[in-house]
Amino acid sequence: MRTRKHTRQLLTSLASLALLTPGVVSSSEVPDPRMTDEQIGQAIEREFAFDSGVIGDGIDVRIRAGVVELSGRTDNLLSRDRAELLAETVKGVRSVVNRVEVEPAVLKTDEDLARDVEAALAADPATASYKAFVESWNGSVSLSGTVDSPLEKRLVDRVARGVKGVRNVENHIAVAYGAPRSDSEIREEIVAALRWDPLVDDGLVEVRVEDGDVHLAGTVGSAAERRRARRDAWTSGVHEVEDDLEVAHWARDEDMRAEKYVYRSDAEIAAAVEAALRHDPRVFSFGVETEVQSGEVTLTGKVNNVKARRAAGHDAENTVGVLSVENDIVVEPSKPYLDEDVAIQIRAALSRNPYLDAAEIDVGVRDGTAFLSGLVESYFGKGEADEVTSRVEGVTSVVNNLVVSRSSLLSYDPYVDTWNVHDFGWYDPQVDPPITQDEAIRANIESEIWWSPFVDADDVDIEVENGIATLTGTVESWREWNAASANAYEGGAIIVVNDLTVQM
Repeated sequence: MRTRKHTRQLLTSLASLALLTPGVVSSSEVPDPRMTDEQIGQAIEREFAFDSGVIGDGIDVRIRAGVVELSGRTDNLLSRDRAELLAETVKGVRSVVNRVEVEPAVLKTDEDLARDVEAALAADPATASYKAFVESWNGSVSLSGTVDSPLEKRLVDRVARGVKGVRNVENHIAVAYGAPRSDSEIREEIVAALRWDPLVDDGLVEVRVEDGDVHLAGTVGSAAERRRARRDAWTSGVHEVEDDLEVAHWARDEDMRAEKYVYRSDAEIAAAVEAALRHDPRVFSFGVETEVQSGEVTLTGKVNNVKARRAAGHDAENTVGVLSVENDIVVEPSKPYLDEDVAIQIRAALSRNPYLDAAEIDVGVRDGTAFLSGLVESYFGKGEADEVTSRVEGVTSVVNNLVVSRSSLLSYDPYVDTWNVHDFGWYDPQVDPPITQDEAIRANIESEIWWSPFVDADDVDIEVENGIATLTGTVESWREWNAASANAYEGGAIIVVNDLTVQM
């Protein structure tokens, strides 16, 4: 079957949601009548309509037996990748084939594009020391060289893909491992990574390692979890990762969670957070210290850029058993910087970002604090400018005064986003009064929660009054708690009161 996204307006998204009625899939053997290719395609289109990071109205969605094919055009590679990630988060999607073509609004010569990618890698504190080489032809970028870990290789890839004008990236970077590791050691580390990752229900996932080659088998609840599990498997010493993971039609199952959310001692949580920090190429070199009391994590130490501080906080948040994170890490540049030099680097970084019009953003720096002002189209653009600025060494904090021309809600999806808008402090969208009745909003929210592979719809009760949604019931993790809030906003609520109890 074939569907097409004609508009990105939230009004159309809400109207489409109102056509759906709530339901529950209780097991893999009793499919819900909505779990059809057509309904799955509509759910993907709603994700695109709600998300400001998917650029262009010309992305087509074809789906057959849960396998999604995306085609059409967008103007940057990050948008193309984002469409694929969003599609993977929809319940019922087994896999995604991405055939979307990137046609940059501004074409660059091969020399200019290679120079911009090199500049981006040199300007990012996490990749500046890597031995990476860049070649370009007709918008396609080839990366070569050597790094020390698979995660460093992935980070180089991500930085290159975030440069305006890049249509494709071929990553030929080699990983130079240190001392050899035994298969049993590698397997133990992967099993632990899956167990402590709240974004993977690993109860039915089996891990085999032979001569450094990893094979994952079993069942996960979504295509997004499958991608995340593969990512967790890329640890030091791994040469290849293959999987036969089945994406189940039911989104959540007790067997899949196994003992995921049983009680964890503070010592166990601290060890897991420290392991996550050691594996993060933006953080591992700084020696961040971790203290845990009753599931509440405090991070201390020094890093040389704002992004590293934020990344450490996210690493802690994305660890099973963590109830809250107090980020007391201090940002202290590795050497003195002149404010004007830092401002020049910020402007250059903003100009390379495909989502932003640097000409509309004014940059000032005073004593290491970066001040952003001017106009952006959406809260997504404002967040992207904040994120880009945070990666410039010499910046110790960001004051983001950018004005958003088009008010729009923005939710955080850990399977898709590299930054969380709620970390910034400035996010306070002015939402218009509801255009639909409370009962319609409630039905929309129920549908959003049902389609989410991250929330057990049976456990969430919803009430809506004057556009204000109140969620009650019990969930098993803070990930599920946050996802339910995001679903309620996407369903049309102007305010969400989340009274869900997290029972771990």
